[in-house]
Amino acid sequence: MEERAVKRLHPDEDHFVILHSRESKNLHDDVKSLINKIGLASSKAQGLNHVITSFQSFIGGENTLYLLLNDENTQVLGFIKVGYRNLFLWDRRGSQHEMKILCLLDFFTYPICQRKGHGRRMIDKMLEDQHKEMKQIPIDRPSNLCLSFMNRHFGLCEYMPQSNNYVVFDQFWETSDDAFRSPSRENNVIMPKPLLTPNTKLKPKITAPLSNPYHRSPAPRKQNLNPITWLPYD
Repeated sequence: MEERAVKRLHPDEDHFVILHSRESKNLHDDVKSLINKIGLASSKAQGLNHVITSFQSFIGGENTLYLLLNDENTQVLGFIKVGYRNLFLWDRRGSQHEMKILCLLDFFTYPICQRKGHGRRMIDKMLEDQHKEMKQIPIDRPSNLCLSFMNRHFGLCEYMPQSNNYVVFDQFWETSDDAFRSPSRENNVIMPKPLLTPNTKLKPKITAPLSNPYHRSPAPRKQNLNPITWLPYD
């Protein structure tokens, strides 16, 4: 079944197939089954009790799949899934930021194909296609093997734990300061919103009105009059 599905793909000269979620809703059933199969293999290899990558989850967001085929273009050696996610991230200064950002969501090479440079080839292909550096991309719940890979190939190892279990390396904040000042997709950060900062907006000063047009004025005080002259007594 896998070979039949792979034949329906159109790899480039580097044996990569790039699938964008917005263009993949009408893929052939064989290709849909292939995505489900490799996604299941990835989850099993990571010891997870749930599937990260399936066809439905792939087309359900702004995602991209990078599939690497063998030299004969008959088998899948591995894949990467990236996509944009809305995240709340803490920096080292204790500020929290909300941003929509490209994330590494799944990264898998079949065990029989590991330690042959395929993982680095896939990462390099993704970075070239997305015009990014690895330090700019948060990783969703990376395995120890993935963290070791990032340290060995990109020198990325220091990070502050996030409550959402994404790993954001310290170098991310070094390259993103300008993006926080001016929203720009070129720097991988969209709509940055600093959160949990003091509210410095002054409250409007409230003053009582000088007069109330709906308030009735008090009646004049009654005076005693002379019953003969009808003038006030002196």
